[in-house]
Amino acid sequence: MFRPIVIDADENIMIQKSVGAAETGSQLDITSTSQLNDSDVSRLETLIYEFDSDRQDKETACRDALGLGKASGGSCDSPSGCAGMCSTTQCQQYGYASELLGYWIYDYAQNERQLDMQVSDVKNVVVVIKDTGVQDKEIVMRQLNAIMDRTLAINVNPLMSESVFGVCKPIDYDNAKIREMMSILGTYGRRPVKYTYAITTKFVIAGKDYTELKITDTVPQPLRDALLNISVIGGGASYIGENNTVDWPTVKLNLYPQYMLGYEFDSGQGIREDIFENWPTPRISTKIISLSKSPTIGYILATSNYIYGFARGFGYYAALAAVLAFWDIAFFLAVLAAKAIISFVGATFSRTGLRDSLLRAFGGANPYWKEYAAACAIFLAIGYAMLLGSAPVSEDTIALDRMADHLIQNPLGAGALLFIFLGLHIAYALLEDRFKGVIAGRRYYENILEVSPKANALRFNKMKEKIEELRAALAAAAGIDVSEEKNVLISVPAERIEILLKKEGSERAVRELIDVYTEKLESALTRVGEKQKISADYWPEWSKEIAEKLGEQERVPFTAFITIPSDWRLWAANRFVSENAEEGLKVEGEELRRAEAAAAGKKTDDVLKKLVSKDMAIGGAILRKDGIEAISSRLGNKTLEGILAWKVANYAKTLGQKVLNSDYKGMVIVGAKNAVAFTKGEESEGVLFAPKDRIKDAFPEFEAKLKRL
Repeated sequence: MFRPIVIDADENIMIQKSVGAAETGSQLDITSTSQLNDSDVSRLETLIYEFDSDRQDKETACRDALGLGKASGGSCDSPSGCAGMCSTTQCQQYGYASELLGYWIYDYAQNERQLDMQVSDVKNVVVVIKDTGVQDKEIVMRQLNAIMDRTLAINVNPLMSESVFGVCKPIDYDNAKIREMMSILGTYGRRPVKYTYAITTKFVIAGKDYTELKITDTVPQPLRDALLNISVIGGGASYIGENNTVDWPTVKLNLYPQYMLGYEFDSGQGIREDIFENWPTPRISTKIISLSKSPTIGYILATSNYIYGFARGFGYYAALAAVLAFWDIAFFLAVLAAKAIISFVGATFSRTGLRDSLLRAFGGANPYWKEYAAACAIFLAIGYAMLLGSAPVSEDTIALDRMADHLIQNPLGAGALLFIFLGLHIAYALLEDRFKGVIAGRRYYENILEVSPKANALRFNKMKEKIEELRAALAAAAGIDVSEEKNVLISVPAERIEILLKKEGSERAVRELIDVYTEKLESALTRVGEKQKISADYWPEWSKEIAEKLGEQERVPFTAFITIPSDWRLWAANRFVSENAEEGLKVEGEELRRAEAAAAGKKTDDVLKKLVSKDMAIGGAILRKDGIEAISSRLGNKTLEGILAWKVANYAKTLGQKVLNSDYKGMVIVGAKNAVAFTKGEESEGVLFAPKDRIKDAFPEFEAKLKRL
């Protein structure tokens, strides 16, 4: 235990540090193991059961004090959870150190669980240890050694220290029984290799001012040289190895009159008296905030009292209004000065005129200065009238602690303060506007002219031009989804604006209305132009992709059109349908599909292409009453093959009617090298051109497909 150290005698801030240390890790060197008889085994069982029974009785008292008993409920699986479980009187007195308390309760609970498992393991093995080998006996000896280390670690916990928390009493584990068991099992040597140090620092403040403490502690150099690990308790706390310092975030002692911080570490350096005697004192910096001690607050109070004294002759509440108005005006003057400086710097670097820069910084002139002046006079008059009706207050200086009472007890006085302050604020706004005009010149007032009826009429004409431009652009964007832009066109209230143009006093509102809708129209025009450009630039590529997808399957979901943006897929599908009406396509929901007849024709067309690609056919065509439905040619001259197909079909009809005098089904004409076959379906007819030696193989497949039409 360290003695109390006074940090700031004026504020009565005291610090007290406690350091607990114990051997918590040892190296066991086993020389030999013993041959055990039944008596030895019986003694081992007796010793471990007596040790376990004795320690559980002693641990129960500590568990109850920490709220860890079975009846307490909750779960101690984290420091915060453990702190919340401990509702005993012993724990409640450390509400100001709940984070630190929770850490050590959690540490105790974890060590106790580990001890339970270690003792249970030994209980299970001693009953069969008689017939085990050397290696098994050595394992049990090391388990017993770990039990002794664990009991020492439990007692180094600050919960056991009366000078720190003192929630539990130190637990007197009967380690003599553990050592006797180890002696029965064999001969050994035991040497410590790890020592645990638990450090707790407590701060107490008796002063009244808001105080902050910044604490930095140092690990003694001999312990730091053999440092194994370190844990600093508290959010934001850390150990900086290169500086050998333990740092915590700023501690604010305004919430509690006292506070506790802590950390623990393991070191290979043993416990030495000289280390304790020379343990470094924490480095602490204090910050005491007091209105009476702050130079800035002191200056503000002194200036406010000077203004108050100057205006006190007008009454207490008028003087307070003057003080508020003074600081209000000072703030806006500072903003104005900052704008002027920024304008000057900007003009210097951008090489623009200083007056132009000032105009941009100052903004537009106030077109309602007459209304402002009237409001200023009215507010001051109301405030003065309320001041006359309020109870007089005699205060030589501003007393902050009594000001609130005066305002609450005298509503008329509070109202007088408010209206006089508002009147003075508006008066300053008028003076600032006039000052800007003097500095920036007549151009500062030009924006007032821009809200005249004439200027608004010009703006309205420009807006109508935009309406006509958008209407023309929408008409030119046939086939493109421009519904959003059409809604913009419909939403423009041109007739209403035209009516407002004729009313006096609404110039500024009309200007803002025209500007808003002109901007919307310009934005819509831009979007229509972008859509037209996209349509012109990307449609060939999109059309090709759609055709390829339809060549692969009868129904194509829009999501399959990878190169087409999602917003454009419906438009692209509809355009493809309109441009390829002969293919019998239609859009259903979110997919493009072929009509049933067209799909069947497409299958036959696919057979044509397949036969041509395999050199089984030279070409072919599918014919309907209204024209050629599909055609394929290896030679690339589809026009010629289409003409030949019609001639073959007509020849077959004539031959069937005049020569055979019957309803024909098909015909095959064989030449020297090539052959042509004609077949008839339900609604379509087909002509196939093929090499003479391949016609027998190609024609049946083609005919089978055609019969389904």
